[in-house]
Amino acid sequence: MFGVLPPIWSFGKILLDHQAEIKISIRSTPAFVSDGVRFIFTGRYKWPSPQEAREANAELDYFKWSRRRWLISGRSPYLPASPGSEAGYAMKVLCLAEDDCSPLVQRISKLRHTRILRVVTLKVSLAFTVIFCGGPFFVPYLALPLAQEWHWKHDCDSYSGEIVLYGQHHISQTAVISFYVMDPNSPAGLYPPNRVKAYDFKFYTPDGHNQNLRVLEYLEPSELAASNTSYNEFKTLSPFLRLPDVRTLVLDRAGRRFIGCSAGFKELITSSENATQAGIGIDDFRILTSCSEGEGTYKNDPYLQFAINDNSTSSVHIQAESKEWAYIDDAPSFSLLKYTNITSGASEELTEHGIWLRSALTKRNHPTILKVCSNAIDASVATLGPLGVVVGALNRFSIFISRPRIFSTV
Repeated sequence: MFGVLPPIWSFGKILLDHQAEIKISIRSTPAFVSDGVRFIFTGRYKWPSPQEAREANAELDYFKWSRRRWLISGRSPYLPASPGSEAGYAMKVLCLAEDDCSPLVQRISKLRHTRILRVVTLKVSLAFTVIFCGGPFFVPYLALPLAQEWHWKHDCDSYSGEIVLYGQHHISQTAVISFYVMDPNSPAGLYPPNRVKAYDFKFYTPDGHNQNLRVLEYLEPSELAASNTSYNEFKTLSPFLRLPDVRTLVLDRAGRRFIGCSAGFKELITSSENATQAGIGIDDFRILTSCSEGEGTYKNDPYLQFAINDNSTSSVHIQAESKEWAYIDDAPSFSLLKYTNITSGASEELTEHGIWLRSALTKRNHPTILKVCSNAIDASVATLGPLGVVVGALNRFSIFISRPRIFSTV
């Protein structure tokens, strides 16, 4: 407990014995710092007084001397003092344009250039010093917008397509999912690829029906590509831009199921026997012939997983690489891997196909707009099912982030 007292006593005794030297050193510190800074930036040990600086500049600036002063001075500090040197020096001054005078001109010019070079070097050094010392304070504000814009444009360059999710700010609003594909008119091998919008889907809660249902419905091309000059060419050149087979995806949040249909939602409701019932469920769509494009289930624990049957010989499994993917105070962040389970007789074979969907980042100053990189080649049930679940999580975050800050506590 008292072991620290002897060192403290010894240290205090040293301070008392050398207090005079310590006081002198403290008082001299500003002068030492000033001399050091002056020597680093100017190479001088002492600042000249204003009068000394003016006299030195006037004495050394020979190009401002009059001819009378050149002749009266008799000699230059750069020429030896000897009998008859005045006349020789005068001749050299009077014939500055001749070759005989070149040594004098060169020495005077060199002195002037040295002074100019020293001033320029000092200013450049000061500029670099300010940039490197103050850079950490202002460079992030300049570099961050550029970096965010670059990543927004290029994070999905190595993928087949891009999908942009526009989260809804209010429960009455409609979220939109936009698909972008490579431009067929762009040169072959162009990197990064040019992309154009293929089509849009809207995500909403149907009015007057089961509130556990969410609908992901295709928007007609007339609403989509009014300003897209390449859309008509795309429609004939690329099979990806044909009318998608899945025009409506119905998602049941309570049962964690979804089903794809080839007709619009209004047509499905008209065809359903329970069209007038508010309790219509996903099973009412399964019996419709237009809802045979595939169906699937999903779960969140322990990983986000999807099991999809698209009525082919293989079933599709999609699973997130990380357990955490949805957040109340941030946009969804995920990477979904695709697997196919091929059934051949009594044997089954699970094959991995790499990343299927991966979140990139939100748009700068628009946290409710999320870009997703996609290796999907069309808007199938295997693509729309996970997107429907993800855009639901994005909607919850959009509502949270759009509220006044006083209410934005978890």
